Amino acid sequence: MKKVVFFGIFAALSPLASAHAVVLEQKWTPGQDLNYQTALRGTLNVQTPASANFMLAGVPFDVEIRGDGVAQFKVLSVDDAGVGTVAVRVPQFDLRGESWGQKGQMTLSETASKFSLNGKAIKFGDGTNPLGKAQTALRISRQGRVIGVQNLAPKAPVAPQADDKPVAAAGAINKGALMTAAIIQALPTLWPGRDIAPGESWKAQVSFPVASPTDPKKLTPTQFGEWNLTLKGAETVGGQQLQRVGVVGSLSVDSAQFTPPTAKTPRGVAKQDVSGDLWLDAASGQIARADLVVGARVEGGKGTKDASHADFTGTLQLNLKGAA
Repeated sequence: MKKVVFFGIFAALSPLASAHAVVLEQKWTPGQDLNYQTALRGTLNVQTPASANFMLAGVPFDVEIRGDGVAQFKVLSVDDAGVGTVAVRVPQFDLRGESWGQKGQMTLSETASKFSLNGKAIKFGDGTNPLGKAQTALRISRQGRVIGVQNLAPKAPVAPQADDKPVAAAGAINKGALMTAAIIQALPTLWPGRDIAPGESWKAQVSFPVASPTDPKKLTPTQFGEWNLTLKGAETVGGQQLQRVGVVGSLSVDSAQFTPPTAKTPRGVAKQDVSGDLWLDAASGQIARADLVVGARVEGGKGTKDASHADFTGTLQLNLKGAA
């Protein structure tokens, strides 16, 4: 009788034991290669300004998009705090689009790019793969937050100056790189940095300081969106135990937050919504899979003649193919 009671108690408590809290965090290993099979599917609705020199100017039209490829994340180094310096490149991608019976294709290989329209090769760009070689590396913390950007491009030699005048600090800053770094560092922190129990939720804000349109010297912390994440629990996928995390997020950026609209630079608005699931291998500390629904819209222009937009609705899937 005692054995029956013991096993009865064990059976009753076993669901609670399987729902224990887990630590969700990224774990980086120097030299590690993470290769993700990437699949993009969706519809892009585009409308160019009616005043543009284009046959379909002012007329909205759809482009069906299908893309498949590989995204590679190479861990260059890891510091004592567990922050990984990770180079990202796309050595292989095949993107196809179809609209009004016209079929376009872009193919990226390790070092080359090819373009075609209705099966006929067309010249576009310099024929190289701009994403084949990593130009920058991201510094990503254990919590999955991008905390910095490292330039990997070789430095161009500096020509000797006839005089030795000091360079103004503002002129020494690559403003484009500075803005890119600011935006990337505003990406949400994926993991909360503490034990999480199944069913528990946490929030991640998307924000970064923005100069006031009326006072460029004044920076104000500005929130552009928020992600809500929930640990749904453990699942066995392909023999691995993965932690499934639900994601719902939105982002909205208005150009008026940066610069007051003018006749030459009219107001523009960008919005993005993301929902779906991430699967984290808590043992290896890497995202093993992502299945996301993405909606994005960019619109701008002033008045009917200048109005334009691009609206994408689709899915993005990532599957980790292996780590070395």
